[in-house]
Amino acid sequence: HRVKKFIYASSMAVYADSPRPDPLPESYLTAPISPYGVAKLACERYALLVASQSGFDAVALRYFNTYGPRQTYTPYVGVVTIFVQRLLRGEPPVIFGDGEQCRDFVYVGDIVEATWRAMACDVRNEVLNVGSGRGVTVNQIAALLCARLCPEISPQRAPEHPGELRNSVADITRARQTLGYEPQARLEDKIDEVVAWNRGIV
Repeated sequence: HRVKKFIYASSMAVYADSPRPDPLPESYLTAPISPYGVAKLACERYALLVASQSGFDAVALRYFNTYGPRQTYTPYVGVVTIFVQRLLRGEPPVIFGDGEQCRDFVYVGDIVEATWRAMACDVRNEVLNVGSGRGVTVNQIAALLCARLCPEISPQRAPEHPGELRNSVADITRARQTLGYEPQARLEDKIDEVVAWNRGIV
């Protein structure tokens, strides 16, 4: 089909857990702790291998915790969307474990920009992190959303989920150098977009 370049949407779930919320470079240990992460890592390797053997280019982009309007609601992904929808229904957000899990929340517009740059520029056979480069805890997300939407509601606590990374923050140095990628959005500034979209569907 004359494919010249294949962009694979990978995930931060390919990494081993980190004991500290330090930014993880692409060279960090890939030892997934969930079936999802195992599948993503396997597909990365298939894509890069097949591309090298078949004469086209491949790039694997490891997306971190993406958020934004139009995100599909499921019980398993998109903690920002899950919390927003619960609060709009007058229900408390549920925090699993102590809430100090640290994540890199990256706006969908920045994901699109990085993906377009990977497609358009002369990068090949690379694996790149795509995130904001900034860590935010689940407790901080819950506090921000409760304050914006329902200050009278406090989060509920539940036992931690097995197979959940404790710390996952992107080192985006390579994406900056290779793609000229620079995230533009800040979570605090984009939450209102997420809220506005979800008000129309809750």
